[in-house]
Amino acid sequence: MMAGLSLRRVFISLFAFAVVLGCKENDALRYYGNFEARELMLPAGGSGEIVSMLVSEGGECDSADVVAVVDTSILVLERERIASAIDALEYSLPDIDSRLSVILEKREALERELAKIEQLVLSGSASDKMADGVRDNIALANKEHDAAKSALLKENSSVLAQIGAMEAQLKIVQQRIEKCYLRAPFHARILEVNIMEGEYVAEGSPVMVLTRWGTLDFVAWVPGNHLFAISPGDSVTLFYDIYGGKTDSCRGRVFHVSERPQFIPSMVQTRENRWEQHYKVKVILNNMGAIKPGMPGELVP
Repeated sequence: MMAGLSLRRVFISLFAFAVVLGCKENDALRYYGNFEARELMLPAGGSGEIVSMLVSEGGECDSADVVAVVDTSILVLERERIASAIDALEYSLPDIDSRLSVILEKREALERELAKIEQLVLSGSASDKMADGVRDNIALANKEHDAAKSALLKENSSVLAQIGAMEAQLKIVQQRIEKCYLRAPFHARILEVNIMEGEYVAEGSPVMVLTRWGTLDFVAWVPGNHLFAISPGDSVTLFYDIYGGKTDSCRGRVFHVSERPQFIPSMVQTRENRWEQHYKVKVILNNMGAIKPGMPGELVP
């Protein structure tokens, strides 16, 4: 009886030890970090006054939506000036066929005259000298035609080159106008708006900060001796705080594990932190607004 009781106590002690060990192991596989948004700074595509700000902080926009407009009035005038210059150049293009037609008509008349004289020469009513004179005039007309055609083609090429250069300028101006219409590169939430409607903005200066709608990252720090538990592509559970001191959870996917270890970023480094280096692990998750960037969280493999 005493032996059975002792054996029972041993089993109970082993079970309690296993439970405690399991809890410790479970705690050991909780990695702490913060939720982060992938932020994109949207710069101004042109310089000038913001004539229209179509979004506000906390708002939402679809991909390719116009979110702000920079004044384009000067660029529009420049576009009209270049377009008018192109029209004028196209009007000045030489009409090669009509200009050469005069010389061709003259040559055709000489050829008809030569045919008549050659008939007269055959009948003895005219001399070869008369026919030779007409042949010389035809040869001169051919030279005149070739010279005129060459000059007209050069003139035409010069004008076409000017038109090509002006059309290139027109495309540049049109692209500058299009860049004045700031568009969202993806379905996004507006985190920050730096410029108000009516303010002047320089090209390249930040207008607003966006983050991709519906997704968030979680960045955790994992000790080097725990890397066996996490690999890129793994599905993991993330815990975050909610009201009443409770926590909620969601699923995410590991998409990055740093190649090199580093110290945990902290204002104050404890002795343990200084000695122990960690690997940065990034997890992507779907987020419909319940989790905010900057919130702390826990990762459980």
